Amino acid sequence: MITLMSAFPRSIIRRCEQTLLDAEQFPDQLMQDAASKVAEVAEAMLLGPTPFVGPDLFDEDAEMDDPAPLAGYSVLLVVGSGGNGGDALYAGRDLAARGAEVTALILTKAQKRALDAFPGRIVNRIDAVDPRDFDLLVDGVAGLGSTRPLAGEVAHLFAGSIGVPVLSIDVPSGIDADTGTFHPEGLAVFPDVTITFGALRYAHVIAPECGEVIVADIGEDIPVDGTLQRLLYSSHRPLTEAHRAVHTATTPIPPEMLTLEPAHDMFIFQPHPRGNKYTNGVVAVLAGSEKYPGAGVLTTLAALNTNSGLTYYVGDSPEVISACPEVVMRPRLEDVERFDAAVIGPGRGDCSEELAALLRTKVPLVIDADALTALANNDLLKQAVRRREAITILTPHEGEFKRLSDATGTPLERAAALATDLKCIVLLKGRITTIAEWADSVQAPLLTTVDAGSSWGSVPGSGDVLAGVIAALCANVHARMGFILDLPDVCQENYYSPATAVSLHATAAYLSAQTPYGPAPTRATKIAESIGSAIAMQNRGS
Repeated sequence: MITLMSAFPRSIIRRCEQTLLDAEQFPDQLMQDAASKVAEVAEAMLLGPTPFVGPDLFDEDAEMDDPAPLAGYSVLLVVGSGGNGGDALYAGRDLAARGAEVTALILTKAQKRALDAFPGRIVNRIDAVDPRDFDLLVDGVAGLGSTRPLAGEVAHLFAGSIGVPVLSIDVPSGIDADTGTFHPEGLAVFPDVTITFGALRYAHVIAPECGEVIVADIGEDIPVDGTLQRLLYSSHRPLTEAHRAVHTATTPIPPEMLTLEPAHDMFIFQPHPRGNKYTNGVVAVLAGSEKYPGAGVLTTLAALNTNSGLTYYVGDSPEVISACPEVVMRPRLEDVERFDAAVIGPGRGDCSEELAALLRTKVPLVIDADALTALANNDLLKQAVRRREAITILTPHEGEFKRLSDATGTPLERAAALATDLKCIVLLKGRITTIAEWADSVQAPLLTTVDAGSSWGSVPGSGDVLAGVIAALCANVHARMGFILDLPDVCQENYYSPATAVSLHATAAYLSAQTPYGPAPTRATKIAESIGSAIAMQNRGS
C-alpha cells in the first residue's frame, strides 16, 4: 500500500479509472467497491472512536457479532445524477444492511441500477427533509466532475445542517477538483470528512474546506494489473506531496485507508556529545526595528526555541535583549563572526542593503516580510537571488506574493512559477501552505503542501515566528553537515525540508491554544514558547 500522499489532476484520475471500468466483471463493480469504502467511513463517523470492524458486507459466509451496529442511526443521502450519486446509493444499501435508517434525496435523476438496489426511503423534494433530523449527511451530488456551484437550495440544505456531520464523496460538490475553487458566495459543500479513491485530487491539497480527507484504494478484485492506487502511482509521476501538521478530526481511520500525516522527514537531534554552540548551528536574525521591535523579539525567540545553537541579533534593540537574554547582539551584519543561516525582513523596514549583503553569502537565507518588499522592488536583488548557489527561501503570504509575481492559477501553479523564475524555494503561506522547491536536477519545481490542521496560527506575528523556525532548522542542519557523518539516509535526502518547519510551526500554534478546558485564543509569543513541545511531539511521531 502506498503511504506517501500525493495529488493528481482530474484527467489522470479519469484515465486510470477507465482502465478499471473497462475490465469490470459485472455492472457497477467499481462503483460498488467505492461505495463499500464510503459505508466504512460513514460508519466510523457515526460510531465515533470505534473504528470499522466486522466482515465484508458481501461475504455471505462471514459471521457478524452485531448484525445491526448502526441501529438507531439515521443517514440522509443527497444524490446527484452521476457516479457520485451511485456511490451514495450503494453505500446507503450497505449502511441499511448494518441497521441504519437511510433516506435518499434524489435531486434530479439517479443511476438506475444503484437506485434499484437501494432499500431505503426515497424523496424527491428538498423541502421534504430537514437535515437536522439525521445523524449524518452524505454528499453524493457531483464530486470529481464538479465544475459549477451548487444550486442555491441544495447549498442551503447543507448549510442548514449545523451540528450534523457531513461526508463528501471524492470531492465536495461545488469545489472544482483541479483548482480547489468554489463560488464566492459559498455555494458548495464544506464537509467534515471527504473520502476519495486511489490518491488525492488537487482540490484536497488546495482547499481546506474539504475537511479531513481519507483515501481508500479500490479495484482490487478487477482483473487488471493493479488497483486504482497502483495504476496512478506506477503510470504517472506524482506531482504534489501532501502533509497535515495536526490531526484535530475525531473520525477514526478505517483499516487499509490513509489520511494526511505530518512531515516527519527531518528530526531535531539532541546536541552531539562533543558539540557546542557553534556545531549546533548559528543563526543571524535581521528582524525588527525601532518602529516594530516586536517582530525582532518574535523571530529571535522562535530561532532560540528551535535550535540549541548560538543566535545573533543584528541591530540595537533593548526589547530583544530583555526578552531573549541568550542572544548575542551585534550592531551590523559585518560584525557577526560566523553564521550558518540567516533570516531577514520581519518588521525590518527598508533593508535592501542588508539583503544584498546576505545574498552574497553562502549559507541558507530566509527572506520574509519587508525583505520580500525590497526584493519585489529591485531587479538587481532578484538577479542576485537567481545567481545564488546557497539555499534561498521566500516566505510570502498572498499579498506579498502578488507584489513579487503576476503568476496566475492555483497556489501550486503560482508558487511553482515564482520558484522557477527566481530559482529558489517559495513557501506560499496559508491554512494550507504551498512549497515549491526549484532545483537544477529536476525539470519542474518539487511541490509540497502542508495543511496546518487548525487555524490557530493565523494571528499577528505568527509569520515572524515561522521565519525564525525555518532559519534555525537550516542553521542546525547546515552546521551538522560537516560534523556528523552517520545521519540516517532519510535526513540526508531531506536536509532542508521547509515542510518540516511548517509542520513544526503549525503544531506549536495548535499546542499554544490548548487549555485544561479546551482550545482558546492564542498569540505569537505563545506559539514561539510552544516550539519545544512541538519538537518533542514531532520527534515522537505523534
